[in-house]
Amino acid sequence: MFINQTNKINPRSNASLLKGLIIIIAALIAAFLLINEVGLRRISKINLNKIKSKIENEIPQKMENEEENNFNKILPVKEDLAKIWRVEQDNLTLCPEIPPNLKGKIDVDMRPIKLEEIEEEYKDLWPGGHWRPKECKSRQKVAIVVPYRNREPHLRTFLHNIHRFVQKQQLDYAIFIVEQLGNKLPFNKARMTNIGVLEALRVYPFDCIVFNDIDTYPENDNLLYRCSTDPKYTRHFSVYMERTGYKELYPEFVGGVLALTVEQLRKVNGYSNDFWGWGQEDDDLNKRVKLANMSFIRSKTEISRFKNFIHKRDRGNEPHPCRYKLLALTEQKYLTDGYSNLNYRVESINYGKLYTHIKAIIPEEDYTKWKEYIKTIGC
Repeated sequence: MFINQTNKINPRSNASLLKGLIIIIAALIAAFLLINEVGLRRISKINLNKIKSKIENEIPQKMENEEENNFNKILPVKEDLAKIWRVEQDNLTLCPEIPPNLKGKIDVDMRPIKLEEIEEEYKDLWPGGHWRPKECKSRQKVAIVVPYRNREPHLRTFLHNIHRFVQKQQLDYAIFIVEQLGNKLPFNKARMTNIGVLEALRVYPFDCIVFNDIDTYPENDNLLYRCSTDPKYTRHFSVYMERTGYKELYPEFVGGVLALTVEQLRKVNGYSNDFWGWGQEDDDLNKRVKLANMSFIRSKTEISRFKNFIHKRDRGNEPHPCRYKLLALTEQKYLTDGYSNLNYRVESINYGKLYTHIKAIIPEEDYTKWKEYIKTIGC
């Protein structure tokens, strides 16, 4: 029998084999680690590239889309308009405290005049319905803010009468008609006034805001459309109106036409956004004014007479049965309900010959949330 010598186990060769195996295993481990390190670096590089791509492309696109869908979207102000309105008048002296061309009682023209005729009458207006005297520097910059929906005949009557009224008073003024678009939701006059103030201040540094119902027209030009120079007082103009038989409606009434400085409006957080339909938003504002340690003043004389466009209440502007319960909550929520939580979208701004026309949309979900909210206060 022949025995193969190479098959015999030699202790010395076994040690060498073991050593070789260890070296091979170590090499394999090193190679494995090297491959994984390269792989990890490659993966990290890929991840960083993905993140960079997301930052540069996807996230800005998402933000752009969100901005497009944001209900507080506002449109850019025309730069040329802002420049025209803001031309300095440093070389002019201040207008007299009492304008020289006032005559007292005036006749309000209630004829149904066409818009083109009114535009022909006021050719010297700047775009957006802005005007100021050339002979002197006005004592106040006044934005006349008018909430509006479906009242075109009243709009024409208002524009025809108001421009000549305030021009005789040497005001630096502009008219802002703020229209609530759509008829699905009840009219929210207070929100329209809030929107009007914020949008007006984006165009021009007004210091006084006059709120004027579109169906209410002054009958005496001695009633100056200015704010009080005393910061403790706000002003209510329309004390005696035709629709109330020229009698004071009630002592705390401040509706119709009123004036507050921009600073006073900031203190009270504007109007409440919670009054849908007709009534009590002005009473709520009166309470806010008192809570801010201010008060309305009024002239209980002939100069406070106002003519009205008598009409039936608009459809979609019915009194809401919950309005008095909301009025009882003014103190609790006036600092969080107003400018601070105003939600809207500006659909368009038209700087027309006679006025600035702001078309605004209130999101339907705001009304839905409000209906849920009033259930919590027993409505």
